[in-house]
Amino acid sequence: MPTKPLRVGVIGTGHWARVVHLPAFDSLPGVEVIALAGIDRDEAGAVAAAFGVQKIYGSGPEMIASESLDLVSIVTPDDCHVPDARIALAAGLHVLCEKPLASTLEDARSLSVQAASLPVKTKMGFSLRYSPAVSHLREMVLDGRIGEPQHVQAFQQNGHFLDPSKPFHWKMDLARTGGGAIVEYGVHTLDLLRWIIGDVTRVAATSRTLVPTRTLPDGGIRDVDVDDSTAVLLEFAQGASGICHAGWSTAARPPGLELRVFGSRGAVTCVLSDDLPGGEGFWFADADEQRFEPIDLSATPAVDSARNLPWWRRYTQALIGDFLAEIDGQAGPSATFADGYAAQLLLDAVSTASRDRRWVDVPA
Repeated sequence: MPTKPLRVGVIGTGHWARVVHLPAFDSLPGVEVIALAGIDRDEAGAVAAAFGVQKIYGSGPEMIASESLDLVSIVTPDDCHVPDARIALAAGLHVLCEKPLASTLEDARSLSVQAASLPVKTKMGFSLRYSPAVSHLREMVLDGRIGEPQHVQAFQQNGHFLDPSKPFHWKMDLARTGGGAIVEYGVHTLDLLRWIIGDVTRVAATSRTLVPTRTLPDGGIRDVDVDDSTAVLLEFAQGASGICHAGWSTAARPPGLELRVFGSRGAVTCVLSDDLPGGEGFWFADADEQRFEPIDLSATPAVDSARNLPWWRRYTQALIGDFLAEIDGQAGPSATFADGYAAQLLLDAVSTASRDRRWVDVPA
């Protein structure tokens, strides 16, 4: 870790900042959050008091201009990522940005290009890469334990918006996000598939808006113009095929992930879910047995202070800890803005495929 603490500014004071990013920074050595920025000054003040942060600002640019920072963490709605990330990069700061990188492909490309031209580190909030089960699955695939990957299945589903009486949320505004469940949750899955199997060459997709209208705070009704459910077929450059589904109105599903890879000599499965001990499970089947057997990953190294946290907090804390190590030169880059742009290429291809009802090539 650096000899003096990295000075961090957090942009955003909503739920994910309060329950994930700020507690993670607070628990890790070598870092100090010195300022918060949020559009709701009362909320920002309350959050700052809860975490012992001395300075609050009404916007990210104001905070960046006023403070001597090393790192900025952007934890805001999708359409707010780009302007703050651009200013932070231009100021020579390391940037952690929640997913997706942007709400349009062009903005994601420009941020990736800008970051690549500067001597700074970037990190996407692709926290599922830091699941021990997912990491172990990837290692087994890359080590050839299951032979040549032939088929992959990935399901990232929950029932968060299953109830039609739940009100309209900014995530349901196409202009702000570029998509619904496939963007907010499926982007994790698409990133993992690239990370584990490799480049995707083309996709086909179909989307559904299962709850077409939602109520507004004033009692009005608003149309929902994003997907509640998107199913995707994928073809990979190395020859494998894939099936992916993202849904936030999926009955009987706690938040989580199911990921299966079938190869020429065996198969692996991992599941992340609140209803599993420790939040995750892992199974392996070789070609002779032809059935899945559980593998105990409880001895997998983890951040001691995070062992008792929910899985979704544990993984983000590990991601932030890894980013600090990258900045200190103790780890190589992973889940950078270049990966954020690659995921956005996939999201854009999926959106086009669903809208046009056809296979769409994914640019290299």
